[in-house]
Amino acid sequence: MADLAAPAYAILAESLVKIRAQINTLHAAEAALLVMGDELAALVAARDGHTDHGEFEHRAVAAEFAAAVHESDRTMAGRISRARTLVEHYPTVMAALTAGRISQAHAAVITDAGSILTDPQSRAGYASAVLEVAETTTVGRLRSVAREFAERFADRTLDDRHQDARACRMVRVTELDDGMADLTATLPAVYASGIKDRLNQMARLVKQNEQAWADDQAHNVSGLGTEPGSGAPSGESEGESAATAPTVRSMDQIRADLFTDMLLASDPNQAATSGLTGITGIQARVQVIVPKERLSDDGNDLDANATSNVSPAILAGYGPIDTDTARYLAGNATHWEEVTVDPDTGTVLSVDTYRPNTKLRQFLRARDLHCRFPGCHTPTARCDIDHTLDAAHGGPTTSTNLAHLCRRHHTLKHHSRWNVTQARDGTLTWTSPAGTPYPERAPSAVRFRRVRGRGEPKGRDAPTGRDAPTGRDAPTGRDAPTRQNEPRVRGRTPGTDPPGSRASDPPESHHTPPF
Repeated sequence: MADLAAPAYAILAESLVKIRAQINTLHAAEAALLVMGDELAALVAARDGHTDHGEFEHRAVAAEFAAAVHESDRTMAGRISRARTLVEHYPTVMAALTAGRISQAHAAVITDAGSILTDPQSRAGYASAVLEVAETTTVGRLRSVAREFAERFADRTLDDRHQDARACRMVRVTELDDGMADLTATLPAVYASGIKDRLNQMARLVKQNEQAWADDQAHNVSGLGTEPGSGAPSGESEGESAATAPTVRSMDQIRADLFTDMLLASDPNQAATSGLTGITGIQARVQVIVPKERLSDDGNDLDANATSNVSPAILAGYGPIDTDTARYLAGNATHWEEVTVDPDTGTVLSVDTYRPNTKLRQFLRARDLHCRFPGCHTPTARCDIDHTLDAAHGGPTTSTNLAHLCRRHHTLKHHSRWNVTQARDGTLTWTSPAGTPYPERAPSAVRFRRVRGRGEPKGRDAPTGRDAPTGRDAPTGRDAPTRQNEPRVRGRTPGTDPPGSRASDPPESHHTPPF
């Protein structure tokens, strides 16, 4: 059978090689297209005499491409920059990619390692040397080879470059799924290695202690005696014994826990005795939006469909987090904001607080959650509150004319040919320089809207036709309800709705403790 399969494997492998070559060629074509767009932006800026040397025209084109393929404009700007480097500085590498001999990942490794080279002749020599290896090895193996070759052709020493690189040290967070995130620190390599080594040493000691304690517990249990023919102690089932067995953390888990405890507590030893480790050591300012159903300790009164339809707790600037963490943070909040939303449309109706604050800012924070440019997730804490229609041109300071924009997209709005309008329900419609509209719904309307279960009946419980809520009917600004007066939902006075309408149902509340 193996002899019969061998020719088939060979044919499939050969087909895979051809497909990969075609993919590589398409990546080269994409790089050439991105460079063409960037060059067109330069021509437009030069023709129009832009005083910013075309910066905003280049950003406008990046935003145009990004919106068309549903990417962040920052990501697209990075793609354009890498494409220009490949096309302009490494023509032989571009030719190899076009011919399908190397992949886009190989080309990226070559150009990244060659970033230390400034002389065209040095780049050409480096590219020639590294391509011989790139066409016959994996991306992972190429990385170290490319760096070594680049050092041979570099016109500045590693010591000189290290002094500049030290100035770029930073810490950043990358969002992951399921309430997790990567915390990345860019440090001098010796410090990073030292931190990892210290974590390894401490983790090994903790691991030994945990394992010794677990072994002692297992020995004590086994010494209690067992019933004949059973592996469990007398009066105890094997399942019960396994359930009470101590848990020994993995080395990765211990390292992560030590790292967290040492950073969130000023003294790890004191933290260990006081219990202020992990989440209890957080002394940061965050905003969490928690549906009131998630705050209840008794979740048994919700059936499966109801539980799945309850919005998750939201960490502003990140996204969904687990309920236990949200409950802990809410229980230790210094004050509360109550966000009232329409359960069917998800529209934020009002924001109230137990401690006076600027109502309009609270409303906009709860509605926007992040920058309102397509694809941008910059948290509202790092955004400007922008008048959609400029105040200088008569734009009112109301919830229907204000939205959060990060500084990057705030300036793009004012200094490029991107235009934006805002509807009464908070939807922004961005129009690109090419004339393509990109509607941007209020994030809260997406996050807070009820999602109906498969078995949930429609009919009376699902408004349709003229009874269905619309953005035009959702009150905003001064019309938004507060806890001091009865909500006027979807433009109707409670008690006057036609039979079968849900307009008189109370809106859902999401409690927001800003820490």
